[in-house]
Amino acid sequence: SAAMELFDATNLAQYLREHGWIGPHEPVAVRELTGGVSNVVLYVERPELPGGDFVVKQSRPQLRVAETWLCTVERIWREVDALRYCSELAEADRPGDGPAVRIETPQVLFESRANYLYGMTAAPPGSRTWKEALLSGAAEPAIARAMGEWLERLHARTWKSGEAAAQFGDRQLFDELRLDPYYRQLGRRFPDWRPRLEDLVDQVWAHPLALVHADYSPKNLLVWPGGLMLVDFETAHYGDPAFDLGFLLAHLALKTVWARQQQ
Repeated sequence: SAAMELFDATNLAQYLREHGWIGPHEPVAVRELTGGVSNVVLYVERPELPGGDFVVKQSRPQLRVAETWLCTVERIWREVDALRYCSELAEADRPGDGPAVRIETPQVLFESRANYLYGMTAAPPGSRTWKEALLSGAAEPAIARAMGEWLERLHARTWKSGEAAAQFGDRQLFDELRLDPYYRQLGRRFPDWRPRLEDLVDQVWAHPLALVHADYSPKNLLVWPGGLMLVDFETAHYGDPAFDLGFLLAHLALKTVWARQQQ
């Protein structure tokens, strides 16, 4: 099979033109949003198409053994599947019965299986993460309420769902990216706490009940006047919904401690 092409701000536009994802002569500006060895995230600005900007995400192989390499790049398809699933759940909600401030999720626009990349709709220019807003001292209860309501819908709509369990039941990535670096690493650092931390791992593992986002924090909520967008679904899985609650509340509690220290 052909080798995976790696894209950055210099060569993505030509690739998008060749595949018809932008016009053959359409001007675009491409910039990198985040770097790192595991993903490249590129923002495609389309000056001639207001509201048409989009984001391209490509999973990068990490320089490890072959098994981890496969696991790492394949995880982008878990994110694509989770985005599509959550989009379908939102479509099924009746209009008019939702909260005043509604969280949306990116829409998947296109994908390239060969290159482990996909395109998705972008939040409007000028949006920032809720983490940035909180750290600047702006705490809006309406946003917290929206996060709680979105989570309630996700968990309730997938509660004991055989369909969700079949599609998202593999929890290997969740274990590698959450349980090991958080709980077990703390246990390695603080042996006296290890039994209690291992109990937490066992509890999380023993209660697969609903679809879990597993990265549900203020850094993954984009905020702009009148809108919210939730991103980063790579660790989504069918598991213990209490993890999402604990994860979010831990972030908010730590922000509170931080804010008090700034006073």
